[in-house]
Amino acid sequence: MQFSLILTDKPTLDPSCLRSETDPDTFDEVWVVHGGSTILPQQHNGLRSFRSVSQLTETLAGRLAHEQMGLRLYAAGSEDFIWKTARIAEQAGLSRDEYSLFKLGPLTRTVMCAHCHTLTRNISMTLITCDGCGATLEVRDHFSRLHGAYLGVQADAETPGILPTVEALT
Repeated sequence: MQFSLILTDKPTLDPSCLRSETDPDTFDEVWVVHGGSTILPQQHNGLRSFRSVSQLTETLAGRLAHEQMGLRLYAAGSEDFIWKTARIAEQAGLSRDEYSLFKLGPLTRTVMCAHCHTLTRNISMTLITCDGCGATLEVRDHFSRLHGAYLGVQADAETPGILPTVEALT
């Protein structure tokens, strides 16, 4: 028997984020993050609400540690959220074929500085200042699933003081 679980870091599941052949009404459980300290983990008719992403992901890790074969996991949300979910799934032994990821929201990136390894979040431009070491970084298209981030390298490493043109990420 196959069991399907979808989770999102949003207060509701937006069906438009799923592939056209995926019907949200067919999921056995839907987990959402409502946010706020007054939200208690509660379940009603297959819908389970959480107060934070960390509460949801901790519950997911515990759930996956005891899950049987046949689980289908779907994660829809911000890039940070979906890659955190992927790491939890893989640590629990799920293969890449057993979970699906759907990115929602604006086109922003999490960037990892190649020099100090600090993560800088919600980046929408090709040049940024690292939150850790203050270096001017050029955002590359290389993505690390392990870190859930794109690579940022010193923008003027080859020609000190000369920076490339700042552009919006596409």
